Amino acid sequence: MVHRKVSIPTLAGVAILLSLTGCASALPSACPAIGWVNTLTVALEGETAAIDSVRLCTEKECAPAAEHDGDSWTFSTDMMAPDQVTVRTLAADGQIVSETDVEPGWERIGGSERCGGPAVAVVTVSVSP
Repeated sequence: MVHRKVSIPTLAGVAILLSLTGCASALPSACPAIGWVNTLTVALEGETAAIDSVRLCTEKECAPAAEHDGDSWTFSTDMMAPDQVTVRTLAADGQIVSETDVEPGWERIGGSERCGGPAVAVVTVSVSP
């Protein structure tokens, strides 16, 4: 029986060839070591004149909107995409006007299914006096 040594350059060449031909799907690959920010937009409708601020609440905390334009309030949730959140609207004196549980329909807009990536969601909340 004849034993042959395979050199490292030969193995590297085979790996490159496989990756270029699309046959490397069985080889493991790492996700890039980066983070992203998910964005949730809350669109208010109804009696919104008394609304001074909006908070996005999870089981752990409530956070103010990062920005707003008219009745559209935008929140950054870092890399979290919670299945359910509570949208809390507040008057200028801090009184809660409404609290609405919503289930954002997150849509990934970058990255990959395996590694994740930034996502966006839009929810509509009706405000009544």
